[in-house]
Amino acid sequence: MIRGMVLALLVVGTAAGAADQLVPGSRLALKVDAAHAREKLSFQSKGVFAIPTPGSPDDPSQTGASLTLTNPNTNESFTFDLPSTHWTASGSGTSYRYRDSVPVETGAVRIALVGGRKLKVTGRKVGITLDEPAQGAIAVVLATGSFRYCALFDDGSVYIDQPGRFSARRAVPPAACPGQTTTTSTVTTTSATTTSAGATSTTSTTTGSTSTTSPGSTSTTTTTVITLPITTTTATIPLPPLGQVVLTINPGTTNCGGPGFSPPAVEPFSGEFDSASGKIADLGLGCLYVGGPNATALPPVSLADGASSVLDVTGISGLSLTLGGSDGSGPADCTRGAGPAKHCINGNTGTDGMGACASDADCGAQADSCALDANCFFGPPIPLGNPLSPATSTCIVNAIAQDVTGTADLLSGGSTANAALQARIYLTGNGTSPCPRCVAGVCTGGPRQGLACSGGVGTKGTSLECPPDPLQFIGTLPPTLALSTGTSTLANAGGLFCPGQSTPGAFGRFSTKSIRETGSPLLGSLGSPFSTVLAGVFCVPASGSDLVNALADLPGPAAISVPGTISVDVAGLPLP
Repeated sequence: MIRGMVLALLVVGTAAGAADQLVPGSRLALKVDAAHAREKLSFQSKGVFAIPTPGSPDDPSQTGASLTLTNPNTNESFTFDLPSTHWTASGSGTSYRYRDSVPVETGAVRIALVGGRKLKVTGRKVGITLDEPAQGAIAVVLATGSFRYCALFDDGSVYIDQPGRFSARRAVPPAACPGQTTTTSTVTTTSATTTSAGATSTTSTTTGSTSTTSPGSTSTTTTTVITLPITTTTATIPLPPLGQVVLTINPGTTNCGGPGFSPPAVEPFSGEFDSASGKIADLGLGCLYVGGPNATALPPVSLADGASSVLDVTGISGLSLTLGGSDGSGPADCTRGAGPAKHCINGNTGTDGMGACASDADCGAQADSCALDANCFFGPPIPLGNPLSPATSTCIVNAIAQDVTGTADLLSGGSTANAALQARIYLTGNGTSPCPRCVAGVCTGGPRQGLACSGGVGTKGTSLECPPDPLQFIGTLPPTLALSTGTSTLANAGGLFCPGQSTPGAFGRFSTKSIRETGSPLLGSLGSPFSTVLAGVFCVPASGSDLVNALADLPGPAAISVPGTISVDVAGLPLP
């Protein structure tokens, strides 16, 4: 007679293929310099990726992450540990960044990024030997929790493969992730039967049990183990933005004025700066003015019109929108911050022959020359010609340093924007065309002279596809723009507007006591673009370049106005 039956279910292992993503390999560079005891690692993938939810068990800032390199031909492998203490999540929850300035962790990884559009890891160790005549292929797995991003660099993607060095790019996604694990379930069934006295006794078990026999009775125990494969797939997809807001810069005044406002700006105006006795001069619309009273070498900057910047809607309260950085359609209109990797922006070959750097010392010790890689730009390059001194004509490339944020109230018309920029300055000395332009489908100068481009932007005809010669780099300005549709003012009776400013005054005039810029609210109706002016007055700290500080008389004040149109695309708003 059957006395009872016990069923136990035990689950062991990890989920096979849990959130595995087969990703393209944009770039892999491995280098071992045994003579100088130096190693370099750089991995990058660009695409569209699902990433862990902040605070979940897969969040690298909670559980850490790892990067594994494997040579599938030799089975040599190394895993880089990326502990949780070095990870941070972005405010919008759309990316995770890893920074270790000391690189003392396993694998000496300095920087890593897990984002919806980019994966990136750089470090000072390769892990595998690279001492074979050739590697043939390298597999890469970036893992965080149950998420695995898998790339394979082989065949046509490899362009350098020799002892001590492996470089590949543009690898297609692999057919599968390496080393998938299988989840198994163990089912144990136990039965016991008791018979009448005088019968024989037999005990049998498939899992190694003991048996006992009592006089006059028989006991039989049977244990059966059944292993069943179970496959579980879990994917976490970040929520898309609630909508997008696009700011397109419109043309402003035709002349922002000359150095020291000689000649003055022409209408339309957006502000003015004053002495104790009254107005000194008007500030032109669509212009950027920078510096103290000795800033008389360069004219004001006329913004490049025609460019657009996309911001994601991250929150909605009635008709009031909260805005954050967006991936946009690419570098020309996205509003994400720079990094995490650094490269020389002055044309120096850096530490790996490809411009990688950790400090300015790796770029020939030129100030501000080692910079975080720009992911997004605020408009195309801006030409700054100087008719009075053509040799001082410059080209300015505005890289976005941190995610842009802001607000837009579609009922009141009020709007704000906060943008930290790195204005990269190139002394081209070309008074006629300070920046290369895209004309008839080709670049007119710079490192891409004569190469194809898709077209110039706005009335200035410049393009990110036609950058200035990096060898002409002289330094950067680090402005943080705080713009609004209201009025912004800096005033000081002594003429010292900013911390560290050495000489009283502003914009080439020693008598300046106050500076004012005034924006204009969103004008228009729901369902059509709004016209607006965003404006602000703020301080610019000293640059790392003595030359730039001398030309712009920094630290010192700055004033800007940005005329434009804003289009809104938000689900749930009463738009036609």
